[in-house]
This record gives sequence, C-alpha cells and structure tokens, in this order.
Amino acid sequence: MAQNMLKRTDELVLNIQREEQISIFDFMSDASTDSSGKQTTTYDVKKKMCSYLQNYKGDVHLNKLLAEFYGYYGLIGYINMVNDALKELEADEFSCDSNA
Repeated sequence: MAQNMLKRTDELVLNIQREEQISIFDFMSDASTDSSGKQTTTYDVKKKMCSYLQNYKGDVHLNKLLAEFYGYYGLIGYINMVNDALKELEADEFSCDSNA
C-alpha cells in the first residue's frame, strides 16, 4: 500500500508541476521523485543503506532492517529500489567502499 501511495504521489506532484507534460523520468524504474521534486535513484538508496548497515555488528532479520531503515529515512524511493540496492550490496558481499 505504501508503494502505491508513493507512486501516486509522484505522479500527482509531477503532473501538477509539469502541467501534464511527460518527462523522461516517467519511464525510469530506478528513479523516484518526492513531493519537493528531488530525484532519488537506486544509487542514492544504496549509499544510504551502506551507511545504515554500519549500525549492525552481526546478523539482522531482513524485516527488522527494512522497518528500521524506513523508520529512519522514510519511504525514500520505490520499494524495488531498496530491494535492488540490497541485492547489489549482497553481490558485493556488503562491501561499502567509496564506489557504493
């Protein structure tokens, strides 16, 4: 439900700002626009997730991690962006170096 609300808010804000004109960002699934017009990408979410993961010293349940992450940052971007960021971090063995 939260994902749908975010998507509808994005559409509403963008349509009002552009007076219904289509944007190139409408076709991107890895970018989200908040109500202030700020773009968030999967790369941005990945950087924030890297930073947030440093709060944990050991294993953490995924649901707990996501709940606390959203509690801290709010619903930044689409849920699939957070999932994609986690998959990329997992593939990199959760290495949060300078190119994360």
